[in-house]
This record gives sequence, C-alpha cells and structure tokens, in this order.
Amino acid sequence: STQCAPCPQGYFCNTTAIVKVVNKCTAGYYCPGGDITPTLPCLRGTRCPTGSAQPDPCPAGQYQNRTGQSACVTCPSRYYCTRGSVNPVICPAGSYCPTGTNSSISYLCSIGTFSNTTGLSSQGQCTSCTAGYYCATAGLTKPTSKCTRGYYCNRGAKTPTPDSYSKTSYGTYAGETCVNRTKASSNDVCPPGHYCPIGSASPVGCPLGTYSNSSKLFNSTQCAPCPQGYFCNTTA
Repeated sequence: STQCAPCPQGYFCNTTAIVKVVNKCTAGYYCPGGDITPTLPCLRGTRCPTGSAQPDPCPAGQYQNRTGQSACVTCPSRYYCTRGSVNPVICPAGSYCPTGTNSSISYLCSIGTFSNTTGLSSQGQCTSCTAGYYCATAGLTKPTSKCTRGYYCNRGAKTPTPDSYSKTSYGTYAGETCVNRTKASSNDVCPPGHYCPIGSASPVGCPLGTYSNSSKLFNSTQCAPCPQGYFCNTTA
C-alpha cells in the first residue's frame, strides 16, 4: 500500500482502488494533497475556485470577509483594498477611491486641489485650493502655502506665481470687479492699477488719488500719486 501515491494537490480521493484522479477540490475549499474529502474551507481574504491546492489571496482591488468562498468581492467606492484584504479600508485624506481601488495612493487629489476628509470617491469631491493659497502637488491634505506677493490666487491655484500675462492682455483679469464676480477661479499676475499683498485672493485697487500702469505691485505705497494737472477720482 505504500506504493500507492497520495491524492494530488487540488483533488480528493474518496474511494478505494482509484486508477485515475478526477475529483477536483470543491469550490470554496482547498486540498493540499492526500485529501479524502474537501474539508479545509478557504480562509478570509482569499478565494478558492474549483481545484484549489492552496487559498489564493484576493487580488488588489478586491476583498473577502467570509470563509469558504470561491471568489472575492470588488472593493466598493470610498474604500481601497490591497492584496489579501479581509475588509475594505476607508480612503485616506488627500486621495479618492472609486470602485475597485487597490491602494491608498492610487488616485490622488490633483494639483490645485486638496482634501482633509476621508472617504472620497471621485476627483470632483476634492476641494479647490483655498483662496489666497496654492496647492503645488497631488495628494495634499491642506494647501501648500500662501500665494506670492505681486500675484493673486482666487481658487485652485497650482503655483505661488500664477502668470497668464501676455503683451496684449493681463490674463483673466478684465476689470475692477471681475475677479469677485465673473472670474471666481482666476489666478494671475497682479494687474496694472492694483496691488496684491502676500496671500491675495484678488487684486486690490490702488486707492483714490493714486494710479499705476505697472503689474506685480504688492503694496499700496507702490501706487504713484496722481500727477500734477490731473485728478484720480476712482480706485484702480
């Protein structure tokens, strides 16, 4: 009898006088070899399809919190599942996790945004960078720092010195009230007639009695007095 071979891995041999092994291990169980019947249920965090010799860890992006299962479950949105996960893990701040996410850093809030809350499922739930600040890298949980003086960062700034200036225009800023009303997400060089202290959300108009035809001012003292023979009765 010692010359009879053990039942091979992935199979069970539940009768005597077997010539050819045909009984594959039942789905949800594993048979490491020499098995009479499938008695070893698949472990949590693994899957055992028909004919399994050993439990197969759930692939990244899936999980299994029950024993004796032949397949794993897709990781739900707002969570991530690494290889062999028993339970989904809540998506961390600075990231978002759509269905089937396999890592805490698979989907980072993009440059110009941040998130200080957990459990996001899409990029659209990341927060646009705070007014007066910029967000220079992906995956931030708070803004990087304040916008540089001489520039303004209304919302969603990616750099401390946003600059869409050209010789024919001053970027997205087109007038005294445009930043506050129709250009709520603009970020640019401080335009002529204005000054922008560090951390400016929008340009500040040069005060009455002054003017400026230069850009990148950052202090009201840089606005020039109205010249002799003229009067300046509006701001900016």
